[in-house]
Amino acid sequence: MRNKHLLLVFVAMLGLAFVYPTSLSAQKDKKKKEKKELIWELPEPSGDPTIDGYLLSCDTLYHKISTYRDSLSHYKYQEASFSVGGKNYLFKCMIDSVNNQFLSYGMGRWQVAQGIMTGAEIILDATSLSLNTASAALALPNLKLKAIKYFKPVKDLGPHVIGMGLKEIPAIKKECQNTMRKYGNAKKAAILPENIDPAVREHLMAELGIDANTFEKWYYKYIFVNEDIQEAAEGTENQVVEKTEEEKDAGNKLTDYKNFGVADLPEGQAEPSAEEEMNLLS
Repeated sequence: MRNKHLLLVFVAMLGLAFVYPTSLSAQKDKKKKEKKELIWELPEPSGDPTIDGYLLSCDTLYHKISTYRDSLSHYKYQEASFSVGGKNYLFKCMIDSVNNQFLSYGMGRWQVAQGIMTGAEIILDATSLSLNTASAALALPNLKLKAIKYFKPVKDLGPHVIGMGLKEIPAIKKECQNTMRKYGNAKKAAILPENIDPAVREHLMAELGIDANTFEKWYYKYIFVNEDIQEAAEGTENQVVEKTEEEKDAGNKLTDYKNFGVADLPEGQAEPSAEEEMNLLS
């Protein structure tokens, strides 16, 4: 009888927790310090298919998000200012900061496109999974006293993982879209190989530590340069994209790229077409 009484009390508490969202407690203390980053661990199976399916999907989503963040963290669009003969220039590139490589224009656009598409898939997964949260919570009483062990994963940690997919990932996806715009503008605004000033060419070769043959192969494929003037003053139709705070604070120098290698598209892959790019940026 005592166990039965405890079970009834727990079920009543569970019902109250479901009716009054846990967000109310957060609203009472807005000045509370931010929580530490979520550390998700998949609990052992409970035996209830609704709960186990929900938690397994949360686990899959969590690892997708973690892999997504890690895969994009070292691919960066960067600019470096320099001057030659009294004129200011901007050096522009996409890099793999882990392997110290310039990405080819095709590789850079392909990499960013993958980020946009994967981000969109994760957002859809998170949206779909959010619809199952209530069902999993309502199934908790089926576990009787064992429900205590699964209360936090179902009511707190699972929704937190979903929240990552619905809040954090759209911001990363938008950043990828902005990167694609900036990278596209970099090539459109770049000085054509046949028009680049020999003094600028020599300066770049010296700063990057490359010879003339390498420069000919790299320029306008892996690296781009344009005069540092406002695009609006040139009357270009390129879409102006604001720099991120990281880009503003970077203070990159040409010598930062000394001894860099290059990376091309993976075999069998193709950079997005103009139509595909338009869809990715919409």
